[in-house]
Amino acid sequence: MSVLRVRDLTVTTATGRTLLAGVDLDVGAGEQVLVVGPSGSGKSTLLRVLARLEPAPGGTVTGSVELAGEQVLGRDPDEDPPPLDVGWLPQDPAAGACLPIVADDVAFGCENRAWSIDRVEAAIDRALAAVDGLAWRDRDTGTLSAGQAQRVGLAAALAPEPALLLLDEPTALLDPGALRGVHHVVARLREHHDPPAVLLVEHRLDEWADAGELPTRVVALDGGRVVADGPAERVWRRVGADLARAGAHLPWPVEARLGRSPDGDPPPLAPSVPGSVELGATLLRATGLAVGHGAPVLTDAEVTVRAGEVVAVVGANGCGKSTLLHTLAGLHAPLAGEVARPAGRPALVLGDAEHQLLGQTVAEELAIGGTPPDVVERTVRTLRLDPDASVHRLSGGEQRRLSVATVLQGERAVVLADEPTHGLDRAGVRWAVRTLRAAAEAGRGVLLTTHDLRFVLEVADRVHVVVGGRLRGGGPTREVLAGDLTALAGLPLPAAARVALTGAAA
Repeated sequence: MSVLRVRDLTVTTATGRTLLAGVDLDVGAGEQVLVVGPSGSGKSTLLRVLARLEPAPGGTVTGSVELAGEQVLGRDPDEDPPPLDVGWLPQDPAAGACLPIVADDVAFGCENRAWSIDRVEAAIDRALAAVDGLAWRDRDTGTLSAGQAQRVGLAAALAPEPALLLLDEPTALLDPGALRGVHHVVARLREHHDPPAVLLVEHRLDEWADAGELPTRVVALDGGRVVADGPAERVWRRVGADLARAGAHLPWPVEARLGRSPDGDPPPLAPSVPGSVELGATLLRATGLAVGHGAPVLTDAEVTVRAGEVVAVVGANGCGKSTLLHTLAGLHAPLAGEVARPAGRPALVLGDAEHQLLGQTVAEELAIGGTPPDVVERTVRTLRLDPDASVHRLSGGEQRRLSVATVLQGERAVVLADEPTHGLDRAGVRWAVRTLRAAAEAGRGVLLTTHDLRFVLEVADRVHVVVGGRLRGGGPTREVLAGDLTALAGLPLPAAARVALTGAAA
């Protein structure tokens, strides 16, 4: 039985840009579908329409959407819309939080369905247990780390047992261990008595493929159009090379079969060669550092950033990585220890790109700080963005590239970047590697946090691993990732990284 039926769905912005063009889609009860495509191809727009959210303020949405036999788009505008039996996890989980306490937020969808108190309480516990978040039941949602908020957002989407589950990059902010937990949660949905249909938008396909838990049906979007729809292997054979050329992430086995990427970049598994520039002066140093909000989450940290290097910090969700960067940037006072900034205050790329955007349009954002018009024009071309586009209507990946580019336009010697690849397609990740390496080669120092261990291998000279509240490692990236620290931190290496480290498939 078809749960979702979409016909000729077309979305156009107020400026005439087409976000979706004539999309047709049928999804059966309990069916899980992976939606892939490069950044800006319409994946999140599709999910927003299905969640009955405004995808393009001032624009137009035409076509029809039928969910569980009810017309939710294309109906008589004078009729009251039917209740929407949908669970939605947005790209930014904090944007989906409605209430200040975790349990209340997870209960919200159940209470809207007028469930009994006992049924709501059981649903809260069941959903939080599924994402390993029962310990946060009474936490303030504002105190959660980004990854914890993402798991709570997933619990809130799961709790009311919707007919259709829309997951927009549900693992983008998760450490590799938590990511595997989400794999299992989504895979186990198939075992439910009345399983929901699932539309999954995901960039971190390496890990999903590694676990063998990717959906077997794939819908590929490019330029707002469906370019392929069917069994995964058939879609990869038909349009895999085209998707790679357009910049989309592909599962690691598909990338390996393609070999050299069609756009001429090195094969995706091959790391860049960090350390090609002679290291210069120390630009930032922290000694005996303890960071946290009230109570320390990370103690006795020793961090050094020198001119000409990229340093990565990895660790589980909630271990203090973002707080460390905020402290080094001077946004928080350390609980103990000292931070020396001989090169001046660092620049900071925030973990949530939209929180960093101050202009109304792309061009205005890039011009902040007095950037010359010719530099703005050149950067716009490099980013492949519309200079007149609203920064708040960009896709998550486009916002991330814009936020990184804006910070790097400045002249500060140290750049601190919190999850600089969040929301980026594969072309965006390669851009981030080139851009951050270029900053180091120009004599700047870069310190970044990330959950993408493949990216770490491609970009970083050195890497620290947070284990048990301490910052360990700090040596050459290949040596640290090939050791036991990542396992101790609960960070399994994805297949692509294992291949790059060992030279043999794992």
